[in-house]
Amino acid sequence: MLAANQEGHNIALYNNVALNSMDYCIFWKDKNSNYIGGNACFLKLIGLNSLEEVIGRSDHDFPWAKEAKKYREQDLSVLKGNNIVNLRELRWNTEGSAIVSVNKMPLKNEKGEIIGILGLHLERARTAISSDSIQQYNEKDLFSSLRSIVSGSLTHQEMKCLSLWLSGYSIKESSYHLKISHKTIEAYRKNIKDKIGVHHKYQLIDFMYAKNVLYLFLSLTKLILQKK
Repeated sequence: MLAANQEGHNIALYNNVALNSMDYCIFWKDKNSNYIGGNACFLKLIGLNSLEEVIGRSDHDFPWAKEAKKYREQDLSVLKGNNIVNLRELRWNTEGSAIVSVNKMPLKNEKGEIIGILGLHLERARTAISSDSIQQYNEKDLFSSLRSIVSGSLTHQEMKCLSLWLSGYSIKESSYHLKISHKTIEAYRKNIKDKIGVHHKYQLIDFMYAKNVLYLFLSLTKLILQKK
């Protein structure tokens, strides 16, 4: 529970005209990765109407809950004094999904002590799909469409691995859903980057967005999860 003066300070920040006039999302968390504030853009992103509804919640409470563990690891790094700059991700929100650029830095008090995390999300592009509107595809036709657009050299298992990767699943989670070892997932991810000619996940997201096939990979992820 936040102290009354801290909560009042957060509300004062929320009412700041400059913060709320920005067209990108700003949020701040405490050392436990619980949200203690955000601007109007952030509230719209998570589908809430007031700052009071945000305070005390964590990433487990929002549309990107399956990635909460990863975000906690990011937060712990920031709490050690590190910055996260322009990390590109595919993120679900209340309106569907979007490619966002994530920035995080230590939140400090007047003494220079780290007391939390300050974050900024800048939306780069919308994928124009929602989790409810992803169509059910015939698996054979889905693989055929993806292979013709992306790369004929990717195997079925690499396609499945890539779909889970793009959807935000960790190596451990991908291993569980595909019933293969962690080392195999790591090998597939390396093969995928080599075959497509990229070095980082954000480049994969940009590549798939440019090819207009993100919705196909998200559909493939849905197929994989339904088979569990």
